Amino acid sequence: SIYETVEGSHECLMKGYSLAKGMGVGKSMTSSKFTVGGYDWIFRFYPDGHDKANEEYICIDIKLVSPGEVRVVYELKLLDQSGKGIHRLRRAKPPQLNQEAHGMY
Repeated sequence: SIYETVEGSHECLMKGYSLAKGMGVGKSMTSSKFTVGGYDWIFRFYPDGHDKANEEYICIDIKLVSPGEVRVVYELKLLDQSGKGIHRLRRAKPPQLNQEAHGMY
């Protein structure tokens, strides 16, 4: 096979969510760059949604920031500050350079 399968994980803590809620539709918080599978990624977190159509949801983007083309299958888990309330989303999308995969909760 010409494809290589790589597994990895990353944990990202978004501090100040209660202060961020209400910052406005389309406004985001960005994670530090992290590496999984030999590629660099970032998360963007939109407490009030990407746009007006999604303002009732929080939205999370995962963005490939290093050069290359990959196909990715990922699972996001959200955990509230009490340690309860795990929310999950699975999404398979082949992000290309400068493209993003989106999740809404």
